[in-house]
Amino acid sequence: MTKFILHGGGETQNPEKHNDFFREIIKNLPDEAKVLIAYFAVPEDGIASRHPVYEKYFQDNANGKKIELKIASEESFIEELRWADAVYFRGGDTYMLLDRVNQYPNFKEELLKKKLVAGSSAGVYFLSNYGLSARKDIVYKGLGILPIKNNCHYTDDKKEAIKVLDQYPGELVLLREGEFKVMEVK
Repeated sequence: MTKFILHGGGETQNPEKHNDFFREIIKNLPDEAKVLIAYFAVPEDGIASRHPVYEKYFQDNANGKKIELKIASEESFIEELRWADAVYFRGGDTYMLLDRVNQYPNFKEELLKKKLVAGSSAGVYFLSNYGLSARKDIVYKGLGILPIKNNCHYTDDKKEAIKVLDQYPGELVLLREGEFKVMEVK
């Protein structure tokens, strides 16, 4: 069984609000854990500035656990995925993330071997059946790993806009920034 932790995004805007998300990830890890962080939704030149923020989240919320973090590479991604106890897909550009993971024919099967998968914003959209973009008002077709349709960065003023998702299959999941939902898939 794979546990998915789906986050509404905006984790760097309000650090205190998002510690619960990282604690949820960490509480499910062994005392000595290997975590792969996939920044596949951001340009490569943006990783160096983002990674220290995520290192800090994991270390500040480790609660005595020893966590080894690794940045995913496109060249060795499947091997790195096999190495990790958990994988976290950071948000950004959903199409960029989909393009990158779609180059691995056995990605879905390898991902579902993981006990823990976390994603934020684009990292949720690509796992879903469908997702309504928070900023572009377009509907993404995800990989369908999770039988949901969703909107990340949700706010109450989007109540009308999300009605476009009524035509798509799956449970509707609305995630405000800082909120997360846990789902399990067999």
